Amino acid sequence: NKIAPFSSRVFPSWSYKTPCTMDQEFRYQYRSNGTAYCLRVPVKIPFKGDARELTLRLMQAHNLPCYLEDDLGSQLRRFARENTQKMVDSRAEEKLHGGSLFEKGSETERTIQQWVDGFSENYVCFSNLKEPTDDGIAFSEIYHKLIHSSSLSTLLQLEHTYAMAVSEVCKGWKNARAMMQEKHDSELAAAIKEVGTTKSESDIGLLTRQHTHDIEACEERWSHELNQLQESQKKGYREWVTKSYQEMSSLSSKGGGHLASVPTRRSLQDSERDYEDFSTPSEAQPLEESFTIHLGAQKKTMHNLRILCGNALDLCRHKTTSVRGVVTPQPERLQTSMLLYSDKLSALVIMEDGRLNSLRGIKEAFAGVCHQSTDFHFPDIAVQLRRVQEFAQLANQEKKEQKFTSSLSSQSSETVPIRSESPINDLERSLTASTDAPPTGPAPSSQPVSQDYLSPPPLTHGPGYSSSNSSGRSSPQPETSVHLEPGDFYITRHSNLSQVHIVMHLATDPAAVLSPALRARHPVMVGLKNCLRAAARHDVHHITLPLLLVHDMQPEMTITWCLKRSELVFKCIKGFMLENSSWGEADSRTIQFLVPSGISSELFEEFCEMLPRVFRMATTKNITSSKR
Repeated sequence: NKIAPFSSRVFPSWSYKTPCTMDQEFRYQYRSNGTAYCLRVPVKIPFKGDARELTLRLMQAHNLPCYLEDDLGSQLRRFARENTQKMVDSRAEEKLHGGSLFEKGSETERTIQQWVDGFSENYVCFSNLKEPTDDGIAFSEIYHKLIHSSSLSTLLQLEHTYAMAVSEVCKGWKNARAMMQEKHDSELAAAIKEVGTTKSESDIGLLTRQHTHDIEACEERWSHELNQLQESQKKGYREWVTKSYQEMSSLSSKGGGHLASVPTRRSLQDSERDYEDFSTPSEAQPLEESFTIHLGAQKKTMHNLRILCGNALDLCRHKTTSVRGVVTPQPERLQTSMLLYSDKLSALVIMEDGRLNSLRGIKEAFAGVCHQSTDFHFPDIAVQLRRVQEFAQLANQEKKEQKFTSSLSSQSSETVPIRSESPINDLERSLTASTDAPPTGPAPSSQPVSQDYLSPPPLTHGPGYSSSNSSGRSSPQPETSVHLEPGDFYITRHSNLSQVHIVMHLATDPAAVLSPALRARHPVMVGLKNCLRAAARHDVHHITLPLLLVHDMQPEMTITWCLKRSELVFKCIKGFMLENSSWGEADSRTIQFLVPSGISSELFEEFCEMLPRVFRMATTKNITSSKR
């Protein structure tokens, strides 16, 4: 077979010479009117003609019955294919056994090596992406030690540089899509005006199909470019981290000391002084209020509560600042990176619809944020969503079987028990199963995993890309729709978000959530408790959840509705914290209630006044003796 090069800049052009043709006798046996016949005709191999045309010519030349057309055509095609393959294989065997094809220094050997190098550098499935380790030390331990050393600032700057490169590609992708859409709109408008004169309806349909093909090709090209850039960044990042750790270990062993656990005092002071010179425009101070509470009758536990007004995705987006003319990441990135492999993780609860194979609304925006930079520790968001879909299909099938079995065994029962556990909570366990033991923390199973993978699928969603315009090649979707019931949730892990390590995607029913009749025993409220239970089980010390169970203000959300909903969520969270008294015995936990942007300051003050009435506040006591 002829191998066509993908790019003349990377791969050399190599035309495989077709072997000389030769005649092979084709035999076809058939019966007609009770008599057996055998047709023998010579066929040139390799056969390059049309098998159906040759079949019709043979039938006309030899006056064959019409009912033999299908059988004759199939046997002729199989004969041509098999004999052509035999000829190519025999010629290849002759070249291989001749000894001159792969001699050292030959042109063929150099050409093959160029192809191997090209595929290894540009395609993940052909590259050797082994996890760099040093004396059996896992990459998670190497990263944890390096991020707590004097190389902290250099490592963060490297990640920021990579993120800027990915952002440029995403920006180019978005601009190319916008320019193509504008071009297609103008061409279609001009063609519609000429309908009836120089254009017909069939021409409009042909133009529309051509536009669809152009969009698919554009999406596939940019998706491939972004994937290759991210994979090359992952490889370079891991090599740099391992090399830096080896150098620091060698210097430490020679000097008889050890790696510095924290940046030097001078570097911290310089960093603080530099960040005072922000050149970004001033932003309005967000509405926020913090509280400290005590829970428990005999053994009290202290927790931190916070009410914040803003967008949930603002906790995920990276904000850049200008320090002395140089664009740098904000300090929040420092804390997130240092706590990545620790027992003090941060989580965010996002309310989504239950359709896993549809990227719309906040799911689409969240996927766009994840694609703005490369995740160097965990699989891409597209890979994680694919795993969730596969698991959800199995979970849904198991629930149907359990429901059918329970209906047969309890047909006389009139009451149906309410679910106390989310059906796919096992997915959270599978996503947090430990394979790399972290350097710190009480239990390895409570840490996120540094999991490598070689060939992730193409991006299911590009930056600013609407799923309604997605093509089949650039955004593969499963044939069968996968739905989650309200209250079900799944977990995704990230190392490239600003203030979040874990995102809990809670499936909701939009109509039920906006209804004022929502109660504490509703599946959505039960699912919210399950999210907190998963956070407590896996050492999440900081969790952010929507106070009103929505991320945007709606016309139905009156002041009375908001106050009633916030009281319901406050009491639900307090009940969970009292039931799980072991949560936070060692360290205090922080729960952050997020309210949508756009609410009034008066309503925000109402929320702040309600929280102390629901929770028991930690009040100060004056124990100094009064002067007499």
